[in-house]
Amino acid sequence: KVNQVSKHFNILPFSLRKPSTI
Repeated sequence: KVNQVSKHFNILPFSLRKPSTI
């Protein structure tokens, strides 16, 4: 599941990549 989230975050802009859920 973590892999999927990582992939989604990769697509999202850096601005949205703020959350430290990774």
